[in-house]
Amino acid sequence: MFCRSNILFAAVSLLLVQGFSIAASSNSTYERGKRQASRCPGKFECKNSQCVKQFDICDGTVNCGDGSDEWQATCIKHNIKCPKNSFQCAYGGCVDQTARCNRRFDCADGSDEDEALCGTAPPAGRPTLRPVLAQPTATQATELALPPPASRPTAQPPPPPPPARPPLVASNKDCIVPSFPNIEYSLATCENNCRLKPNDVVNDVAVVNIRCKEPFILPDSKPEYIVCFNGKWAPENHACVQTCNPLISSTLNSVCTLRGEEVSCTERIKPGTKMHHVCKPGYTPRGGLPLLDNECLDNGAWLYPSRQSCTYSCGIIQSETEPSNVPLITHGEDANILYHPWNAGLYARGDSNRYEHICGGTLITPYLILTAAHCLHRKNGAMRQPQRLRIGLAKYHRAIDDPRDSDVQLMDVERIIVSEIYEGIDFHYNYDLGVIELTTSVTLSRFVMPACIDTNGRFKLKSQHFFTVVGWGLTENNLPSPTLQKARLPYYTQSECKDKLAQIVQNPQSNVISKDKFCAFYTNGTNVQQGDSGEGITFEFDGKHYVFGVVSTQVERKVSTFTDLSNPLHKRFINEVLKFALESLESESFEGILSRMFFSKGRGKEGISKCGINVREH
Repeated sequence: MFCRSNILFAAVSLLLVQGFSIAASSNSTYERGKRQASRCPGKFECKNSQCVKQFDICDGTVNCGDGSDEWQATCIKHNIKCPKNSFQCAYGGCVDQTARCNRRFDCADGSDEDEALCGTAPPAGRPTLRPVLAQPTATQATELALPPPASRPTAQPPPPPPPARPPLVASNKDCIVPSFPNIEYSLATCENNCRLKPNDVVNDVAVVNIRCKEPFILPDSKPEYIVCFNGKWAPENHACVQTCNPLISSTLNSVCTLRGEEVSCTERIKPGTKMHHVCKPGYTPRGGLPLLDNECLDNGAWLYPSRQSCTYSCGIIQSETEPSNVPLITHGEDANILYHPWNAGLYARGDSNRYEHICGGTLITPYLILTAAHCLHRKNGAMRQPQRLRIGLAKYHRAIDDPRDSDVQLMDVERIIVSEIYEGIDFHYNYDLGVIELTTSVTLSRFVMPACIDTNGRFKLKSQHFFTVVGWGLTENNLPSPTLQKARLPYYTQSECKDKLAQIVQNPQSNVISKDKFCAFYTNGTNVQQGDSGEGITFEFDGKHYVFGVVSTQVERKVSTFTDLSNPLHKRFINEVLKFALESLESESFEGILSRMFFSKGRGKEGISKCGINVREH
């Protein structure tokens, strides 16, 4: 607990440092006060020797004939503290809170109707008896223990106080509480109702705590208290200074220094603080512009007020050339996660409360996963619940909790977003595309990196181009692969795919490939398998890996079809999601953007969006 004696000791020390000297004062006033005669046992003895009840002192009503029960000296001597829901008169007396500016004098000195307080002229008929409000001088202190002389009048109303100052100041040793802006003052030596207002009067050697209102702070060199000594404050200048807002970014690592010492960048920033930025791993400066060191100025503004940020890198493999591949996952070789850092595993919690692998996906931003829409639905067609899904990144082993995956990142799902035009099994899974939003951004590294998306249509796939696909789907043994497999497959346009299908399928009715798909297969029938749904297929262009399709369906287990991301409707869907996801990195939350841009009016959060997106909440 903070000790008051420590406060006073520190205060006196401060005065000595600043060149003040404090003479040892005698306790004569205190001793004289003790000599008050016990003429009124259990009561208060007025200075004219009149006896009144103890609870009648400092109550706003004059009971002593000389008014001494309402003197400021009396209130101070008896340590009067006004309770809550009361109004404290200027001299220290207490009246009901409703007395303030009620057009009636309730305080003995009339301060409850003061023009400066109420903003209007006081009511007519000021109190006929006003107490002496000043602290007693040395002579007056002697009079506290003695009846007033016979020649002294019993009632002596002082002149009205000036509007912006206290009614009276007892001596030139007392101090007036200053009116520095954005500072709160409180008396250090009391336990409740310690708050002081500008222009209040405090005694000599009083210690007053000071606290700056947010977003202001005290300079480092200033103490958190001031001391009244000989009518002056020490330190005299204790103004607060304005601080700068923290510049927090999910894409930057920042280091803050003040006078060469490292300080926090996440709290209010003091003037003079310098901030140095670097992009987080996996990010580069937005627009290729260099990051500028910033500085908090004295007015609480940053030297460069525009928020700086970085954008995530994509499609980069931070390793040597990938080893050779065998054609298909069913006869594939183990995949090295360093060569597929965008690969994601989708896991669902079943009735046994265990998470099982159900599909794959592709990381396309630090918190968005691209997958197939049918992966986000249960077998009965109902949408999966986001809180029962998890995403695994940097995983080599299929099991979600395999301890050998040392760099794994397991992420919770905030919401799932499915193209509103998606059609299920009855329509051959047309528009089979969905996006998963993570609750928090992943940490980018050489093991976790988004794949790029060709949003501008710069690259065109040609027949017999080979693409890469990875997954934990069924192997040639018809069992899920325990480790990540990879394969390269040839690309076929939709017309080529239909011609091939006509030659190899047995059921003509199955020769239906929706118009938003392309396909890939080998004539020997080997293919991607069940469990690979939702995985992205990637091509490398100009040193970066782009995702061009998503594993969707199989036709008679011979031909795999892929949702074509170059389809205009899919491009629109992805571009809308990416556009606002990028904005959200430095502005509002993704949830706020979805609410603002995608939900129809009057339809609620389950409604169809204006841009063709159906969002399911937690």
